[in-house]
Amino acid sequence: DFYRLGDQSELQELGLDESLGSGSVCVVEWADMYLDCLPADHLLLVLTDQGQDSRGLVATAHGKISQGLLEAIQSG
Repeated sequence: DFYRLGDQSELQELGLDESLGSGSVCVVEWADMYLDCLPADHLLLVLTDQGQDSRGLVATAHGKISQGLLEAIQSG
């Protein structure tokens, strides 16, 4: 949850580099606060307000691996 961080230096304390480089899936809430700290290849998921207690999801792939992941998710 990047929202709770005081500044970018706290990312090291969290071990973000190790988590992102482990080859596993890492979900970061409020990632838009520190987009420059994410790997070049990442899948960005943005929840949008659709009104009346409804949300939408916009998924944007940034890179070859995330594009493959997004295509796999979309194909079911």
